[in-house]
Amino acid sequence: MPARRPLNDASDVPPPAPSPWNPSRACALAAVVVVGGVGPARSEEPPAVAADALVAEGARLGGEGRLEEAILRFKAAEARFPRALHDCNIGLAYARLGRLPQAHWFLSRCRHRATAPLPDWVGPRLETTLSQLRAGPYAPVRIETSPQSAAVTISTFAPDETVTPPADVWLPQAMEVVLTARAADDAARGEARVRLPSPAPTRVLVEVRPSSPAPPPASLPAPASLPTPASLPAPVPSPEAPFKAGPAPAPAESTPPRWPWWVAAGGGLAVVGGGLALASAAALAEDARATTSTDRYDDLRDRAELRWGAGWALVGAGAVALGVGLVQALWGSEGPAPE
Repeated sequence: MPARRPLNDASDVPPPAPSPWNPSRACALAAVVVVGGVGPARSEEPPAVAADALVAEGARLGGEGRLEEAILRFKAAEARFPRALHDCNIGLAYARLGRLPQAHWFLSRCRHRATAPLPDWVGPRLETTLSQLRAGPYAPVRIETSPQSAAVTISTFAPDETVTPPADVWLPQAMEVVLTARAADDAARGEARVRLPSPAPTRVLVEVRPSSPAPPPASLPAPASLPTPASLPAPVPSPEAPFKAGPAPAPAESTPPRWPWWVAAGGGLAVVGGGLALASAAALAEDARATTSTDRYDDLRDRAELRWGAGWALVGAGAVALGVGLVQALWGSEGPAPE
């Protein structure tokens, strides 16, 4: 019996089958698009459901070989609902891309974070990645910071990927790698540049120091020629009457929004266009009934059906837009125009 492949393996997810266009649904679809602009916002789905949808999309992209896009989906799923399995999927995608240090980091972090049994492929994939790292131009590095609460970014990793010291990673040899440490409040930073000459294990300590505060602005001396308050003459009483508070200004009249009229105008144009398309479809149908050629009959019939569907779609969408625009224009809406 062949071995079962893990459900999380992106190659097991088949691409979705395209759905054919159905002219009978065009009117309803157009109405939904128009009304959706002014309707209430749909309630947000639970984070776990949204994360599952992103993981499924990432698996599909991975199965199509679009591994960079799959990694972005898995990271988005982690942001919505953190789970150890997201790190496993990111590590698998990096392994297939040949980015072994990142694959090792995410697979190791997945195993460290897991509180439930992981898929069977995680352990073998991590061992394979370690074997490839030992055989390649890489070296193990233990990253530490002082203080150890700082997060570290690695120049050979993605900018949004951070490690929390003490951390064991693999870095390439014979090239400069920049390790940047930042405190949680970003008030202290540190940097270390590493060039590994051999595959021997290395320890790197990144010192994190407070950022230098900006110097205070220089104070200017008072000019010596300015008179002092004691030398100023006494104020002369003004014969004018004091200021009085006038009546409060009348509130400005609010200008009614113009977007309902634009929606209504667009709906009217859509209805006119749909009527023209229906008239053209009727003419084509008459020509089809009058012709004696089978090929010409099929061609005219197909064109008439397409224009018939498009005409009704425009009429339906235009009617909905016209109704919504007139209702909003005549009865008013205090809310902003739909985006």
